[in-house]
Amino acid sequence: MRRVAIAALTVVAVLAVGGVAYATNVYELTSSKTTPAGVGTPSKPVPKGVAFDYTVKDTGGPRGAPVEKYKIAFQGLSTKWQSKFPQCKFSQTSPDAPLATIMSKCKKAKVGQGRVENLVTSDATAGDPNNVLFYCNLQLTLFNIPGGLSIRLDGDNTTQPTSQDGPIGCIVPTHRAIQAKYVTKKIGGVPGSSLEFSVPDDLRHNSGLTITVARTQSSLARTVTKAKIGGVSRSVGFYSAVGCGKKRIVRVTFVDEHGVSSNEQSSARC
Repeated sequence: MRRVAIAALTVVAVLAVGGVAYATNVYELTSSKTTPAGVGTPSKPVPKGVAFDYTVKDTGGPRGAPVEKYKIAFQGLSTKWQSKFPQCKFSQTSPDAPLATIMSKCKKAKVGQGRVENLVTSDATAGDPNNVLFYCNLQLTLFNIPGGLSIRLDGDNTTQPTSQDGPIGCIVPTHRAIQAKYVTKKIGGVPGSSLEFSVPDDLRHNSGLTITVARTQSSLARTVTKAKIGGVSRSVGFYSAVGCGKKRIVRVTFVDEHGVSSNEQSSARC
């Protein structure tokens, strides 16, 4: 991230008050689904599209503690065939440059999109969950990279949103990517795929500001190609269903920057 103007920091300093201890983050998985319907098996996978949205707040106000680590796991979904789809190197998706520059090289590797809405305060008032000085709405773009995803975040300070529902824009100009990896693990006894990553410190604290995710909306389109499975050509997806319980479990582990961990779970149709 680039540094914000001194004038903006002056406003922050004037508004700053003594810190207040954080209460507890409250997480809600507001949408977690796969489409189309279909259980799938390892020998006959079902290509899937995925949607995943969540919110974060504090028990005492709208702004929680910044989240540092995520593990987002879908029961019965496999990313075994992700290498069959166009990929970029993480280094190609991570330059501090406009998204258009990244897309010029990695457009074919784009697999998802969405937005990340952040609430911004000063470091001095970060302990007060009711203190919100700025809104920072970032465009989310997901790129297929070997073994995982590049989570690309973009927003300029040419536009200053006045609410979470406002346009893309941020007090801190942002053109960054987070490297996330896929880990295979069992969820409810059924193998699944977990997307795991850590948020760098400068995406949580920058230029005297504390930046906290309040709401994220994301989707990965259903993509299909062919692969040989047991000698038979089958349709496979970037995400492919290879099993399910009575309903598909979605399990997310959030760890805030104070080290407090929370496990949240929801279910979706198979």
